[in-house]
Amino acid sequence: MSQDNEEHSTVSYVMGSLSSVPIEHLNLSIRPRNALLRAGLKTALDIQRLIEKNTLSSIYNIGSLAVQEIEECLSSMLENQGIELSVSEIALPDNEERKSTVIPTVSFFDDLPVDILVQELSNDMIHRLKSAGFESIGELLNLSRAVESFIENTSTTLDRLINHQKDILRALIAREKLHPQAQYRNMSIKSWLNLAPENTNEQGEFLKLLLQINESHSLSEELSILFAKVAERDLDIYIKYFNDNLTLAQVGRQQGVTRERVRQITSKTATRLWARINQNPGLYLQSALLVAKDMGDNLSLKSWRLALQNRNIIDSSRPARENLDSFDALCALLRSADKAKYPPTIKIDESVTFILESPSDLSLGLIKAIEEMSSKAKRKMHQKISYMGGIHLSEASETLDVSPQQAAYILKHLGYKEVDHDWYTIATAENTTRWPILKAGLAMMEVCGPLEFSVFCDGTRRYISRFYDILAPPRVMKAHIEALGFEVEDDYVSWNETPTGYLAESDKCFVQVVEKHGTVVTFQEVVEFFQEKGFSIATATARVLPQSPIVEKVETGLYKIRGRNHTWEDIENARSRQDPIDYDPEVVYGIDGLIRYKITIGSWALNGVLSISSNQPQLPDLGDGWEIFVENKSRGIAKRDEHLIWGLGSAFNALGVQIGDRVELAFDAWEKPLIRISKT
Repeated sequence: MSQDNEEHSTVSYVMGSLSSVPIEHLNLSIRPRNALLRAGLKTALDIQRLIEKNTLSSIYNIGSLAVQEIEECLSSMLENQGIELSVSEIALPDNEERKSTVIPTVSFFDDLPVDILVQELSNDMIHRLKSAGFESIGELLNLSRAVESFIENTSTTLDRLINHQKDILRALIAREKLHPQAQYRNMSIKSWLNLAPENTNEQGEFLKLLLQINESHSLSEELSILFAKVAERDLDIYIKYFNDNLTLAQVGRQQGVTRERVRQITSKTATRLWARINQNPGLYLQSALLVAKDMGDNLSLKSWRLALQNRNIIDSSRPARENLDSFDALCALLRSADKAKYPPTIKIDESVTFILESPSDLSLGLIKAIEEMSSKAKRKMHQKISYMGGIHLSEASETLDVSPQQAAYILKHLGYKEVDHDWYTIATAENTTRWPILKAGLAMMEVCGPLEFSVFCDGTRRYISRFYDILAPPRVMKAHIEALGFEVEDDYVSWNETPTGYLAESDKCFVQVVEKHGTVVTFQEVVEFFQEKGFSIATATARVLPQSPIVEKVETGLYKIRGRNHTWEDIENARSRQDPIDYDPEVVYGIDGLIRYKITIGSWALNGVLSISSNQPQLPDLGDGWEIFVENKSRGIAKRDEHLIWGLGSAFNALGVQIGDRVELAFDAWEKPLIRISKT
């Protein structure tokens, strides 16, 4: 057999093999397969002829990605059948070339039904023709003549095709499905729409570009085509590493491979994916990134996903691959960009990178607000919650200097939970070991045992009174102390066991006073005992009696341990032990601007401590203390609280004050605040 005959035989064999393979057997994705069938192609041979003529992309809805997929599927089919093409093309011999047939103007075929073409067309095509209203061959001939006329007028045809593609782009931009600043070949879509090539060659090239631009219909479709060529196991490893926040070692243990193998697979997959992206327009990927950039400080993963779904850039009903959400695929793809060997040609804004790396779903603006928030503001908010048991949203907003909505996000981000009507408190007891309410509560549990909730809150309120006047509402307080580890049942607060080591030394001193004198003790007994134990009067009067959580006030001047029962007899016994307070107090406001306080000294006052009657006129607030003078000589500093004035001992000694003496304290606030003491 001659060489020509052998070559012809080989070609005929390959042609025969291709002609026996229906398009449906090429394992194409739905879109290119349907586009080929709608164009009247039926077999692999029909496709090969168009490939050899480089006209496959001229079919409607067949762009560069689809051409690449079709060629890969055809090549895979040939390999599976053991066919190797030894010639550069599959062509019919000259005597077998199809000759074009001129459509006659009059035809006896006109009245024949379209069903007669079932062998030439597929059943699906016949059905679509009839659904479109084509019942006879004559109607198809008229359509063919119109199409032929359309094709023959090349210049007009190209203009119409170009304008049609432009209209598609304009509609996509108007619906915000495509971003006008998305680029192809270093020009934005908006710039492409303004181009108007004049000669036929330029028009043809321009049309091809527009067809490539309009090739995909959504980001979901772009991602579906992109991920279709990745092996299932490689994709699973890739997604777990870049989207599930697992380490290389964790993914390796799940997949039964080494950490290094996971690194190799993720790097290889990232490189392959980004290489394909760089070869294609990727307009929907660009649009998604530009939408994120436009969102500014409102950008978060949640808001970005929603924006892409609302614009139909992402089709929520179409996964990038089975069991792979399109948005999750997008995030994994972007996180892997810096692992690809070839850097992405598509610009990824730093704001997108920032939220992809953020451990929370806060918006970009809130993340910035948290980062820029002063440590002083954070400490102040933490302090309020630790002392008051919770914080109201309006107060948190004012403290943090952000809007209430931002404050709500920040509170949740910092680990606080909303309990009741914009009130927030801690969710767990982490990092709360030094919190005031916990310390006060454990001190009460150590001395007082289980307490009624209201009594527990009163003790806590006394403990924080130096800094804050109120606690959070009851429901918030219950949530707070339960988070701290206390149990609240039947309106009683308890601890799982009796704690030890939480009492301050001054609190222990108060317990000793009670053990010495009985259930109810007097103000004087507490002060005297504290002085005996080496504590200052201020410790007793300004720290323990008004602020200790274990102290409960019975009535004026009488105190007991919180929660302990007392009787009328206990109160009477305490009253009987009280020394008479300083006799005949008198306050005189002089025309010279001085306030004169005159008293008769009792036994308890000899050490320089005066009791202040609650029903007498108000004396000056001494602040950090006023200097005392006796006959123009300084005798120390006097201080006071609501019950006492102390620090007068040196002055009394200098004057030789005895029980029954009448003493005057002249408060002078004109220039330098001072007190002049004298006997009257």
